Parts: sequence; C-alpha cells; structure tokens
Amino acid sequence: MTITCQRPPENNGSDTARHIDDNIAAGCIGSEQLKFDMEDHAVCEKKQLLPIIWKQIVESDASRVLKRQLSESKNPGEWVEAGQIDINLDGNLDYVVVAVAPPLAGPSVTPFWVFLAGPSGYECVLSTTALSLEFSSRPSNGFRNIKASWVSGNEYTNSTFHFEKGKYRLKNSETRKIE
Repeated sequence: MTITCQRPPENNGSDTARHIDDNIAAGCIGSEQLKFDMEDHAVCEKKQLLPIIWKQIVESDASRVLKRQLSESKNPGEWVEAGQIDINLDGNLDYVVVAVAPPLAGPSVTPFWVFLAGPSGYECVLSTTALSLEFSSRPSNGFRNIKASWVSGNEYTNSTFHFEKGKYRLKNSETRKIE
C-alpha cells in the first residue's frame, strides 16, 4: 500500500480520521516528512529522481546482475521512490531514495540512499539497508541524525547514524529479542 499526503476526503466521517491516522503513521503531517518506511513506500510527495542520482546508485551499489537487469528493463525508475528533506537545515532540499520493488527491494528490508545537495550537485552521504529510516526533528552538529530500523528473525535492530567527516557514520546499534 502506498501512502501519499493529500487533502483528507470532503466528508467528515471515519474516512477523514483514517486518512489523518495513515498520514501521521507515515510521518506525513507537518512541514516535512521525517520517516521513510519500506512497508508503505511512505514517500509523502514523490519527486522525480534526478538522472545523476540514479547513476550514482547504479555505480555504487549495483551488482553485475542488477546492471544486466537495468539494461533489459524498460522502466527501472519504478524500482525506487524519491522524497525530499532538508537534512542540514540549509534551505536546500536533499533526497531520500527508497527501493520499493524487485530486484532492489527484498521481502523484509530494502536499500535506502540519502543524497545531500551541495554546490557541485548531489552526493550520496548514506547507503544502508533497513525497514525504515527516521530523521531527527532537530539537528546535531548541523545535521539531522538518522535511525535505521529492521527486523531479522526474532530480533529487532535500531542503528543510529551521525554526520561526521562528510558522510553519515554508524554511531551505535542496538538489537533486542522479540518476545
């Protein structure tokens, strides 16, 4: 199910409440989206993926098999969704790209890429695999922290990334048993 942020239905019944609840769950209420989730492909406002960003994804993360599939595919852009967020509050919108379909997306985790807008274009500052990415509402050292979460077997993992030396780097990771 894809959740998009839009005006609630015209009637004031339960559809409106459900629509608002879905948008809150997707992180879509407020001035910008802070949570990107694989299960709902929750990109509130889908943005056109810039060719330069797609090229960086393919060159940095794609295997030979994926590159072959790319050359055979008529529309590989359907494999990802892109949203925007200002990760360092500089007024420039940065990109979060979420893989949403095979061959990129898996059954329980998917690749995420975060691209920072800079004077010479966009630079990939985080590439990770998770179920969801959540950005802090306030920056730390000028950049929002990122929490990546996923489930594997009977364990739930949260990893926190901080921006250091031009990239997001793993700060800590905690795994707990699901009971």
